[in-house]
Amino acid sequence: MDELRQSLREWSQRAKLQRSVALAFFGLACGLGVALMLALASRVFPIIDSSTLITVSISLALVGLAGALAYPWLQQARRAPMHWARRFDHEFGLKERISTALEVSEGDVSVPNDVVRKLQRSDADRIVQTVDAKALLPLSISRRDALVALGFLVLLVVAIALPNPQQQILAQHDAMRKTIEQQLQQLEQAQDTINKSTLTDAQKKLALEALNEARQKLQDPNVSAEQALAAINDAQSKLDAVNDQAAQQQADDLRQAGESLSPDEATNALASSLASQNFQQAADQLRNLAQSDNGQGLNQQQAERTASQLDQMARSVQNSDQALAQQLRNAAQSMREGNTNASQQSLDQAAKSLERAQQTAAASQTLNDAQSRADAARRAIADQATRNQASQPGQQAQNQNGADSSQGPGAKAGDTNAQQGQDGQPGAAMAGDAQNGQATGSSSSGVANGQPNGQSQKSDDVGTDHSIYAPQRINTSGKQVVLPDTQGQAAPNPNGRPQTAPNGSSSVPYEQVYRSYAKAADDAMQSGEVPADRRDYVRDYFSSLDPNQHSQQTGK
Repeated sequence: MDELRQSLREWSQRAKLQRSVALAFFGLACGLGVALMLALASRVFPIIDSSTLITVSISLALVGLAGALAYPWLQQARRAPMHWARRFDHEFGLKERISTALEVSEGDVSVPNDVVRKLQRSDADRIVQTVDAKALLPLSISRRDALVALGFLVLLVVAIALPNPQQQILAQHDAMRKTIEQQLQQLEQAQDTINKSTLTDAQKKLALEALNEARQKLQDPNVSAEQALAAINDAQSKLDAVNDQAAQQQADDLRQAGESLSPDEATNALASSLASQNFQQAADQLRNLAQSDNGQGLNQQQAERTASQLDQMARSVQNSDQALAQQLRNAAQSMREGNTNASQQSLDQAAKSLERAQQTAAASQTLNDAQSRADAARRAIADQATRNQASQPGQQAQNQNGADSSQGPGAKAGDTNAQQGQDGQPGAAMAGDAQNGQATGSSSSGVANGQPNGQSQKSDDVGTDHSIYAPQRINTSGKQVVLPDTQGQAAPNPNGRPQTAPNGSSSVPYEQVYRSYAKAADDAMQSGEVPADRRDYVRDYFSSLDPNQHSQQTGK
């Protein structure tokens, strides 16, 4: 009976192999069909690039083939020997000899007569010896399945070989993703700088939360360029809120005080320290102003010159630090009166104020460094977004057609400001100073035009060296309308004579109004009035008008 079971096992394996071969091309066709659908979908939607598609297609074909080969073995793995005996009795025409012999051996059929049982067993063994399983179970493939698989393969090769219009979009997405991943390091470095800084715990918490929110947004694999820029803009706005504007103004005033001091042997070192914003060193030098080189008190001429320098410093820092300005004036007055002790006490107090300014300036510098890193990340992402936009099919032609009518938000804003400037509105100061060469325009033009910062083309409508892209600007001149000013007529004064306006013009330096306008723009961005994809332009526009930035660039 062991020989009978062994023959059944061999026949069952042959039957499984026959079924696997018959299904092989069916499974291969299924895998190639799925790959073909994926290839066609990738030509409509940017879902997979060509190299990955080839790998995935081969994998799908192999999976389909392997699945078809393994299916019969898995399906019939638990079939009982009796199942195979009855099947082969039917397929091989054995007239139930094998199944009957198996039933007798297992006791399912009782045969009391040993002679009959032995004869039945001998007959079954004889029949098994005459069966040629390979001939009765031949291996053959389905020609129909093979043709279908071949057709799918040809179509798949054509779909992969032909140029894919979505390939460029995928390359752009990949380039943007790599750019964002690289710029995440800028935010990480900014966080490390803040952690190691002398900021207060409250300032550290707010600054780190702002940067962490931006990082989490940028780490999203599906984040778009607009969302990434909006996240960085929000982080910069929150860092601005953490930064002490008064401390920044104080540091700027002290720096300008050092730059504006008249050359004098007694205060040259102090002026140099203030100009380089080394306030700790300036504090030590300030304490020694009341002494001459030989350690004695100042003579009358030296005291007068030094007092004048202290008065000049007091005027420079009056708006940002009234206490320091008063201490400097007290020291100057005591020097003129020859009261060395009183002047030294005032100088010591002023030196302590400079030491405190050094601490606040260091904290402010830390936040400025974080801002600079965030700004570098924002510019890199904006540059990549601009390159992606310029490389899109039809985009260059669209830009050329709209070149005469698209001068950018900065230009449009400049024209609006110029019109408002006639009524004394904010645009008067900004547009007027831009025409006088005191403002440099929006620094985002390098980003918008794909050019390095400071190398953009000349804009002829705002008088700046920068321009940014803004679609659909109307390139027609308006008609000037002069309205009668009925309220501006001369009104009688108490003595009966009409009052006349003085000749000349009324204007204020834009440095005096810049901060209020910049704050108003920042509030508009925070409230959502400015679209997310235009916030960086607005920010760069006001950054380019920052008087502190101009003074650093010009060295004044």
